[in-house]
Amino acid sequence: MVRQIPIEVRRRVVELWMDGNSYRQVSAKTGVSLGTISIIINEERRKVPDIEGLRELKLALKQADANLTDALRGASFLEKLNDLDICS
Repeated sequence: MVRQIPIEVRRRVVELWMDGNSYRQVSAKTGVSLGTISIIINEERRKVPDIEGLRELKLALKQADANLTDALRGASFLEKLNDLDICS
């Protein structure tokens, strides 16, 4: 019989992984086995095919000391420049 993983634990595992932690780091912080972490993350990959890109974006924003609002402003700015045919 497969044991159900509580939703709070799943959320914490995904949150830590999205923050750039390795499976080993997530395991050390949560006490969840590496195999279970792998299962959780793979399930998320199936549900959200772009999750790797979202993780990379989150890490890039963190490294740049920026947030989602900053990223949206930057995207809007680039779109306006593109509309003006200023950058190619």
